Amino acid sequence: MDGNNKLSEIGKFISPKLEKLLKLSEFFILPQVAFDPVASAAVGGIYMVANSIIESRRYNKICTFIDEIKNSDVEENINPDKEEDVEIFGFAMDKVLSASKASQIRAIVKILSARTKNNISYNEAEDLINIVSELSESEAMVLQKVHAELETNAIREIDAIKYEDLRVADIPSERMDYLLNRLVGKGLLKQNMVLARSTLTMNNYEYSLTGIAKSIFCNLDYIIPPKHTYDFDGKTYKSMAKLVYAVVQSYVEKHEDLSYEGIKNAFPDKWAKPGFGVVVEDISKGRAKENLDKFQRGEDMVWRFHTGRTSPVEGTIILHDGSHIVVSNQWNFNGNFKTFLKGVKDTYKGDLDIVVN
Repeated sequence: MDGNNKLSEIGKFISPKLEKLLKLSEFFILPQVAFDPVASAAVGGIYMVANSIIESRRYNKICTFIDEIKNSDVEENINPDKEEDVEIFGFAMDKVLSASKASQIRAIVKILSARTKNNISYNEAEDLINIVSELSESEAMVLQKVHAELETNAIREIDAIKYEDLRVADIPSERMDYLLNRLVGKGLLKQNMVLARSTLTMNNYEYSLTGIAKSIFCNLDYIIPPKHTYDFDGKTYKSMAKLVYAVVQSYVEKHEDLSYEGIKNAFPDKWAKPGFGVVVEDISKGRAKENLDKFQRGEDMVWRFHTGRTSPVEGTIILHDGSHIVVSNQWNFNGNFKTFLKGVKDTYKGDLDIVVN
């Protein structure tokens, strides 16, 4: 499938409103790169491979962006007939295509959400999208560390953090110096001298957030998702999706006479909100059936339930009444996953204990 046809497939599983925004933003057409057919076969082969990789990455980023949009309130609030909304949507798409991580795309969608609800201005949204799309993961970790320290010390009315109090795991002091200077240069941190010494070192400084940096944390819980592991039933999980699957599977094993109605009551849809809105589903019903049908026809390129894209049916759990259920793999730590953890803790304490590390 060539790039244009591949991208046009997206239109089969999105709403007319979102399709209109994409078309107005002119992102259904891949840029054409001039190629001399007379060039050598070797050069032509390299071109074809490189172009295929570029198209595939571009397509995957757009799919991630659309999935995040569909699981947010952006689609509900944005107006494709409003020039300003189309412009900020197009600007966000441009940054999505240059993003290196899915976490950056999620952050961009959250900023779009704030803009479409008029929580921030167009210019603020543009600035914030620019910032999160260009921050490296290490820069984001340092910025979050400053924010966390300031939040912790807010009750003591401390509005700046001394250099010696800023330590981030896996970042050596020499690199920390570099990252702090980068963040100051980007206008996200203010650097103030607190000690007058004959020899100027980084220990002479303290750091605080600028106005634009504070705006980031007003609209995003995190710039990058926290890296946690989860202990459950004697095993450690790095993936939120695999953990949720293990919890559901454990519950089913302990309740052999469980029906579909019983598993839906045990893991209600509200535990997956805000976000995808489903924890478990019968593979022949509702969103699971719709997703599976479209996935198998090639109309939806993302399988949203455990255990993988090659064979979705492998992820089913068979209940006593013969129901084949699947478990959602659509989890966001600062969104529906926290809701799920709280639901399990409040309902099954001592029976399904999860430890977040």
